[in-house]
Amino acid sequence: MTNNNNNILIIDTKLSPPLPWGRDMLARQQLLDQLDLNRDKRLILIAAPAGYGKSTLMSQWQHSLTQQGVSTAWLTLDEDDNDPGRLFTYLRYALTGNTQPTGSIDLRRSILNHATLLADFFKEKQAPSVLFIDELETINDAESIRLLSMLQQQLPPGKLMVVASREKKTDWSLAKLKLQNELLELSDVDLRFSTQETTRLGELRLTGPFSDAITQTLTDKTEGWIAGIRLAMLCFPRMDDAQTWVQNLTGEMDEITDFLSEEVFRRLGTEQQLFLLKVSVLNRMNASLCEALTGEQGAQTQLESFCEKGLFLQPLDQQRHWFRLHGLVRQFLLKRLTQLIPQKIAALHDKAACWHDDQGYKLEAVHHAIAAKNLPFATDILESFSKYLVTQGQLGTLITLTSQISAQYPINTPTLLSSTCWASLFLHKQETAETLLQSLRTINDEQGLPEELLSLFFTLESLLLIMKDDVPSAGTLAYKQLPYIREEDHFERGVLANILALYNIGAQEYQLAQQYILKARAAHIKSGSCFGLAYSDTLAALRECQLGNLLLAKERFSQIGYDSDYQNFNDPSLTKQVSKAVCLGFQVGLLFELNHLDEAQQLLDEHFADAINNTIPPDMVISGCLTRARIAFINDDLNTAYSYLEEGEIAGVSASLPRLVKEMRWERVRFAILLGDLDAAKTFATQTDIDNIPDYPAGFLNPADIRGSQDIAPLRYDIHTGHTKQALTQIDLFLSNARHTPCRTLTLLVLQSIAYGLSEDTQNAHRCMIEALDLGLKIGSMRSIIDEGPLAIALLKALYIEWNKHPNIANNKRITYCDSLLLLVGESLAADVENASLVEDLSDRELEILKLVGGGLKNDQIADNLFLSVNTVKWHLRRLYEKLCVKSRTEALAESRKLGLID
Repeated sequence: MTNNNNNILIIDTKLSPPLPWGRDMLARQQLLDQLDLNRDKRLILIAAPAGYGKSTLMSQWQHSLTQQGVSTAWLTLDEDDNDPGRLFTYLRYALTGNTQPTGSIDLRRSILNHATLLADFFKEKQAPSVLFIDELETINDAESIRLLSMLQQQLPPGKLMVVASREKKTDWSLAKLKLQNELLELSDVDLRFSTQETTRLGELRLTGPFSDAITQTLTDKTEGWIAGIRLAMLCFPRMDDAQTWVQNLTGEMDEITDFLSEEVFRRLGTEQQLFLLKVSVLNRMNASLCEALTGEQGAQTQLESFCEKGLFLQPLDQQRHWFRLHGLVRQFLLKRLTQLIPQKIAALHDKAACWHDDQGYKLEAVHHAIAAKNLPFATDILESFSKYLVTQGQLGTLITLTSQISAQYPINTPTLLSSTCWASLFLHKQETAETLLQSLRTINDEQGLPEELLSLFFTLESLLLIMKDDVPSAGTLAYKQLPYIREEDHFERGVLANILALYNIGAQEYQLAQQYILKARAAHIKSGSCFGLAYSDTLAALRECQLGNLLLAKERFSQIGYDSDYQNFNDPSLTKQVSKAVCLGFQVGLLFELNHLDEAQQLLDEHFADAINNTIPPDMVISGCLTRARIAFINDDLNTAYSYLEEGEIAGVSASLPRLVKEMRWERVRFAILLGDLDAAKTFATQTDIDNIPDYPAGFLNPADIRGSQDIAPLRYDIHTGHTKQALTQIDLFLSNARHTPCRTLTLLVLQSIAYGLSEDTQNAHRCMIEALDLGLKIGSMRSIIDEGPLAIALLKALYIEWNKHPNIANNKRITYCDSLLLLVGESLAADVENASLVEDLSDRELEILKLVGGGLKNDQIADNLFLSVNTVKWHLRRLYEKLCVKSRTEALAESRKLGLID
């Protein structure tokens, strides 16, 4: 095991195959040859009950491959790997050979689905070619199973996973591998001993070979079950009539195990029996630990003796320092321990807890302290390394252990409560987090929290409000709390500054938002938090989106995870994965608006599984769920689009995010409207009343509300269901409050144009659409106009034809923009318009005069400046007005700025 100064523990023996034990290890050459012939497979699955030699076979093949120069890695799973964070950590260690901790608090968010990242590690030149995973049956957590399954699905070419399990996991989809001939399955039928192998094993025993009759009967009675055969052979030396004894073996596997184990056990001396009974409480053992439990010296001699005799004790390292009992024998010994000396069990676990705690093996110490029912001790140990569990992403482990303790013993230690609350927040366990936070409030009110925990406490309160989708309240609280955060608590200061940035973006206070983004960014760089830094940069890009600077926002999104500040983190691959999961929702929403659909889809394919778990704040998930459904919809894949909305709704229910549910339901209404199915739209609209959404202050807009369910979606529904007058009144009100949100203004103008069109007011419909086109052209929008459907497209076509009939310089850019929009929906009108020549562009002289007009000069001043007569200046201005289709100097300046002719 590795034990460093921070009590960060890596059990080295999990990362290496078990060693041969006893003198009678029989090489399974036929099976080894079969494995060699299947090296080209992607997965070899060895599934058989306990005692069929799965681990031994894998260990023998691993040794053989190593001798052939093939690079391999090994991981033995255990119950604690049901925490996907811990499992991810060990898989990473196995694949990279790096047993140092990441040192990054961000791993807590990268563990939920990082098969892609692990597969990337597998691609590296120095990575192993074969990964052995033993004891898969210990894993029952859905996320942990999913991580392993997805890693198997994404294996790089030329790489192989060899997995052993007592049971075949139904969660793993193997059909594709079978069809592609990339799977080899071995079962108990393949692993069982033949009579010849039983004979050969007997020949390896110190007592010499057995008769053919005995080996045949033993093989038949045990059906080739290796553990049963071995146990029986341990009994033979003291049997007067082995043939009769074997003939009388009956029962199921468990019964035979207990019977044979009893036979072996009762032939040991009392000292050896007591030794095995006491150490059976241990998953792994060494001499020092055994001596602590038994109170006797000489444990190493005992361990070596048992191992040498083949008494189902296996060395776990080359130095023969660590050992473990075979699972079947350990089960038998634990039963006997309970029968013979039950009063000693708690004391044995207590001694084991003390030894592990003294040695720094904290996780094992907690398990034993809980088993000993020494819950105060368990609490103290868990508190001592609870922060480590959070920083290393082992959130499930922390929550599980805390729950086991708190079910029997009240936890009032602030550090453990804070760490568990933090873990609960990031695993979206809102009720648990709220309960823990209330306990912390009580402690703070009654006796005061330690100074070093106050910053974390304040941060947790604000984060809980963000999780509850109440950004305004979180922002208000963060304003109060930030002055009380210690200067050295960089991470906490960064989190609160990010919350304040998000709050000010929602309040359209963009200058304040920028100030807090910069503060958050600086704090997270100091704290070494890639996660926090990515949030800050995401908010900076979001701010540009809200301001209508879409191309600048795209550039900022593209730098997240890649610019120089991210190069200082320990693990570049992990940094990029974490960063992209953070910004994904908002980034793909922007790419969709810019019509960069392939890029958006690629990011969704690579990172959505991570991002869907990133619900702080919820708008990130809302944007991601909507975007992937919209891409499917415009690709005419309606079934997929609706299934994505359903998945988003389920995620909203699961994470207690009613606004996510509401957005998914209103998007279903929008789809029905675009398909012309108003009956379906009306049915869907009846399902959009969702309770428990916070009341937001007037003027506050969550990012998703810019075009979302709070007001835009109901407005669209009213327009298409005959309530245009009411909708137009609402639009005027919304537009008056949307001065600082160009994207929202754009959507409102398009809806206003459609409403006027449905009201047969063509003049105003065209006026509003022209305003929308000018704004869309200015900010670079591509989807907002055309995605309002056939009515918006009809208005575009009418304007396009009109402008081509009566061309002028003012409409040149509009025609080009309109043409690009129509092409996106397959509505090219080039053949439908007259090939009229456009009026010539502005001359150089006219541009000179225009710029001087823009500088505020009068006609006589322009004449002096350009050495022209005043009449000549007036003539140029008249020509300029004609080309711009304006009537005055003021209109000319406004139109020129709109067209980008002057600043």
